[in-house]
Amino acid sequence: MFLDVISSCPWTFRSEASSFSILRLSDASSVPPQTALTAAAAAAQAVVATERDEGGKQTKLQTEIVRLEEEKGVLEKTLSEERKKLEEERNEWQMHRAQMEKGKQEAIEKAVEEERKKMEQEREEWQKHRAEEEKGKQEAIEKAVEEERKK
Repeated sequence: MFLDVISSCPWTFRSEASSFSILRLSDASSVPPQTALTAAAAAAQAVVATERDEGGKQTKLQTEIVRLEEEKGVLEKTLSEERKKLEEERNEWQMHRAQMEKGKQEAIEKAVEEERKKMEQEREEWQKHRAEEEKGKQEAIEKAVEEERKK
C-alpha cells in the first residue's frame, strides 16, 4: 500500500549520506522500490525529528517568554515601589521646605514685630522727652514771667 502511494506520487526522496534530495519519479526510475521505501521512511523520520526539535525549540521559547514575563512583573513591581518611595521622599522634602519657609517667615514677622515695638517705644520715649522739654520750657517761661511781675 505504501508503495502504491509512493509510485503514484510524482516526487520521491533519495537518501545520500544522511541528506535528502527530492527526485522526480521519472528520474528515479532506476531507483529500486526498496530504496525509495527506505528513503521515504528516512524522510519521515527526519520530518518527525525536525518536528520534535522544533517542538523543543518552541517549548524553550515559551519557557523563556514566561520567565521574561515574570521578570518583567518583578521589575514593574520594583519600579512601582521605587516611584512610590521617590514620591514619599519628594513629599517629605516639600513638607520640610514648607516648614523651613514657614520658620523663616515667622522669624521675619517676629523680627519686624520686635522692630516695630522698639520703634514704638523709642517714639513714646521721644514724645515723653519732648513733652518734658516743652514742660520745662513752659515752666521756665512761666517762672520768667512771674519774676518779671514781681520786679
